[in-house]
Amino acid sequence: MGCTTIGIPRGLFYYYLGKEWEAFFKYLGLEVLVSPPTSREILDMGVSLAPAEACLPVKVYYGHAAWLAPRVDALFVPQLVSLEEKTFICPKMMGLPDMIRPVLPSSTLLSPVINCREKGRERESLKEVARFLGKKEREVREASLKAQEYRRQWEASWRWGDHKKKGLKVGVLGHAYILQDPYGGRGMVQKIVE
Repeated sequence: MGCTTIGIPRGLFYYYLGKEWEAFFKYLGLEVLVSPPTSREILDMGVSLAPAEACLPVKVYYGHAAWLAPRVDALFVPQLVSLEEKTFICPKMMGLPDMIRPVLPSSTLLSPVINCREKGRERESLKEVARFLGKKEREVREASLKAQEYRRQWEASWRWGDHKKKGLKVGVLGHAYILQDPYGGRGMVQKIVE
């Protein structure tokens, strides 16, 4: 395939795995375009495309995918089933590729199944990506290992701020795709830290 630019929507699990996904495609020599931070324009696009019963974070994701679609060769919209043993992801996230395909019919989707409940499934996902991109399986496996290490290093260095300055400890519970999205989360965590 002649895919040189991969688009990654800045929504949902981007806030957990996005840095790894970006690094992965860059290690494979591809250009990566991540949609800009959520804005009113992106939210409105998503609301206009998503089914009415979809939750707000899914509608935001639709908006990010729609923003990217005309700017890239392919959209990376994985089918997330499970990220660890004995768990499942929200069904709407499992179905994202199938939900987005009809509203962006001219877009090419790269949608490997990510299912850590099944042994060997990760290797099958990497083979699927290799076939899609016209890369060797070995290249894809090496890029995956490098990207995982990059994410571990990034997570180890990442902090929301020095909470000890004020002597107050506050726990904030929520999904990263809400708390870290400046538009969706309204900068709540940053306001608490300041």
